[in-house]
Amino acid sequence: MGEVEADVIAKIEAAIFELPQERRGAVIYYFAQRFRYIHRPVIDPDLLKKKILDLGFSVRTARCLDAANYENIEQLLHAKEHDLLCLRNFGRTSLNEVKEKLASFGLELGEFSRFNP
Repeated sequence: MGEVEADVIAKIEAAIFELPQERRGAVIYYFAQRFRYIHRPVIDPDLLKKKILDLGFSVRTARCLDAANYENIEQLLHAKEHDLLCLRNFGRTSLNEVKEKLASFGLELGEFSRFNP
């Protein structure tokens, strides 16, 4: 990638971060569909560090994730469904709760595992 492309990508990322959080996912999705290519995921670094215990999960879900040493959103973006379903007392209801919570931030479970297998 040349200097011009890198500069354009940096400007696009900066513009996306200026959007309200709830609009970012739609804009990223639009570009991904339009160009059929994602250079890398664009996610607010502060959001990645947000603590799991501060997300408002049910007691069961929070305890399961805590027992498995999941501390922040970034770790969930590396996890796959299978990883979580293997946790003791973590079932489909907890899985759906995690997926819904991530979706509220415009994120998906295992999102980073697609880019870093």
